[in-house]
Amino acid sequence: MKPPVAKRVTGKRSQHDESSCDPYSWMGEEVGDELLAYLEQENAYARSRTDSQKAVRDEIYREIESRGSPMNLSAPLRMNDWWYYDRTEPGRRFPVHCRAPLASSARVSATGACGRESGEQVILDENDLAGGAAHLTLGTLDVSPDGRLLAYSTDVTGEERFTLRIRDLATGRDLPYEIPDTFYGSAWSSDGSTLFYARADETWRSRWIRRHVVGISPDEDAVVHDEHDDRFHVGVHLMRSGRFVEIVAESRTTSEAWLIDAMAPLSPAVVVRGRSEGTAYSVEHWAHPTDASQDRLLILHNAGGKRNFELATAFASRPNALQPVIPHRCNVLLDSVDVFESHVVVASRREGLTHLALHQMVDGILSPHGTPLGPEEAIRTVEPEPNPEYRTDTYRFTCTSMVTPDTLFEHHVKSGRTAVLQRRAVRGGFDESAYEQRRVWATAGDGTRIPMTLVFRRGLPMNGDNPCVLHGYGAYGVSIDPAFSLARLSLLDRGFVCAVAHVRGGGELGHFWHEQGRLLAKSNSFTDFIACARYLVSEGWTSPDRLIGRGESAGGLLVAAAVNMAPDAFRGLVVNNPFVDVLTTMLDPTLPLTATEREEWGDPHACSKTYAYIKSYSPYENVARLPYPSILVTASQHDARVGVHEAARWVAQLRATATAGELLLMTEQAGGHEGVSGHHDGWRDEAFRIAWILHTLGIGP
Repeated sequence: MKPPVAKRVTGKRSQHDESSCDPYSWMGEEVGDELLAYLEQENAYARSRTDSQKAVRDEIYREIESRGSPMNLSAPLRMNDWWYYDRTEPGRRFPVHCRAPLASSARVSATGACGRESGEQVILDENDLAGGAAHLTLGTLDVSPDGRLLAYSTDVTGEERFTLRIRDLATGRDLPYEIPDTFYGSAWSSDGSTLFYARADETWRSRWIRRHVVGISPDEDAVVHDEHDDRFHVGVHLMRSGRFVEIVAESRTTSEAWLIDAMAPLSPAVVVRGRSEGTAYSVEHWAHPTDASQDRLLILHNAGGKRNFELATAFASRPNALQPVIPHRCNVLLDSVDVFESHVVVASRREGLTHLALHQMVDGILSPHGTPLGPEEAIRTVEPEPNPEYRTDTYRFTCTSMVTPDTLFEHHVKSGRTAVLQRRAVRGGFDESAYEQRRVWATAGDGTRIPMTLVFRRGLPMNGDNPCVLHGYGAYGVSIDPAFSLARLSLLDRGFVCAVAHVRGGGELGHFWHEQGRLLAKSNSFTDFIACARYLVSEGWTSPDRLIGRGESAGGLLVAAAVNMAPDAFRGLVVNNPFVDVLTTMLDPTLPLTATEREEWGDPHACSKTYAYIKSYSPYENVARLPYPSILVTASQHDARVGVHEAARWVAQLRATATAGELLLMTEQAGGHEGVSGHHDGWRDEAFRIAWILHTLGIGP
């Protein structure tokens, strides 16, 4: 079967006294019949080229499935008078959300041994909701504080536009109305009479916070906040103390928060600290046990150039009178704060790794000295888990690494003891001691040291002949932290080195790491990734003809731009929903997210320098007549964040220009930016990619 040839139509673009022609601009106009027909041609071609990999693909899928637990069960989590937990049963694609009364036998199941004990109530079965749909995503799953009502929202297309419903948990029936086009998140008032939720505009920006009174037609819902600045998204949640509903407006660099009395949901929202360009802050509330006038706000902020953030406290009645508690440090990024009646847990990032510390809170005074939480492991990721109870003596967190399955811990504040509640079960004789992880550092062209995390089977020879997958992201200050993967074992057990390049643009080394990989410094991300690839070769981990680059979304941009600059560095690329047409997207304000993305990429419409800079690296604009490695591109037809046309145009341009390299584009008709829903479907997709990697490197069953 011959590869598809996309139609070429002369499309002109004029910007900043420059005119250019784009033969595939027609693909970006809409996902119409013509584009769908082309995508199906690409799918047919990709299937024909990968049919021979079916046996390996099935083998990989069986391996992944055999390692997973036949019935996944979460450790029950206390919220008010109930234990809440989820389970995923054999043969069913989606989880079932359950609860049991606090006084029931489910109490002993806090170790994770919960099941269908007496008193169990299924509050939501996602399998029933999905019906025959190939995709299902929840935008919110929110039980009212009194436990009577459940707010939940669903999307069955992947477009991330949700329909919100309210369920009476006593009867199991939904109220006789629904609210369409809602966004992620929701917040109940204290008495469960009122629900706050977000709605998105036509560009998929959450613009409005609305207030719904239960039992009243949604047509009567009032707009509590209308965010006119198109750089900002808005969200809403009930604070852990239960005292306030918080509305947050955030751009990439700036934020603002408002509080609504949760016991008086019709009262107006009151701003915490006025909006100041370039200043971001988050707010948590500490409630005094007897005197509300002594309530405190804990504010994590970067005002005054404190780019890695400072933690301060203030009386709730005087939020601008800040008292610093944990000062700003150049080598430590303060990530988040969890506030409870007797203690506070601060999440931070230092030397590329995450940390948690528990601080005592006495009479509104926070101790600046914290007790570290989590096991002492050189390379690991420790993160907060949901801890909804405000008055509690325990704190839950998870720890994982490239070799250690996810483990749920519970720390007892008074005794100081930490217990393992649940550990991800890995079947099939898994032995973590058979694998080794390592942190290494490559050196970029400007002398900057770039961290990489590696995992491989212990005793692997460094002879330059090992197959290797190098993964990266490098945008928005997002970090790729060391984490366990069932699917990755299929590569490791075949002698692979799996590496993560923590390039600039991510947040692994703090705010400055992000700053050095965005706007007019974005190219640092790409040259860092190339430097990491070269390092792996120079140190004997692999060779260019055994190296696969991998990235998703903005990570797809990373590897695609890197291969334009150094096509000889890789044998193949695997990219998913890649953001590869940066210039065209950032010039079109009608596309989802364009306005909110300007603080990350710049505004090429308003600034000729930014236009020229983005054009210099955008993968679609820089496809050259060169021998490219083999490239597998996967995309989603209903992706609301990166339009499917980006992948389609890039592949068409590569196929028309590159002198070598097989190009495959496979588009999912169901699912969104995160791919298909349901873990078994996700495993099948990953088995498809792994089988392609093995085939590309000449590795048989």
